[in-house]
Amino acid sequence: MRLLQARTLLISAGNSVTEVAHEVGYESLTQFGREYARAFGQPPAKDAARIIEQIKSR
Repeated sequence: MRLLQARTLLISAGNSVTEVAHEVGYESLTQFGREYARAFGQPPAKDAARIIEQIKSR
């Protein structure tokens, strides 16, 4: 649930990965990045950039 919220914030609000990690309740940026990549297949910044690019190209 937190990771889906984080993904939404990264895409829509344009917040930094650090800001988003803290906003959704992670104290450790490393832990956030590891869990995010496990859930979505890519690190947070790379995943968000990919999705934003897909949206722009439509």
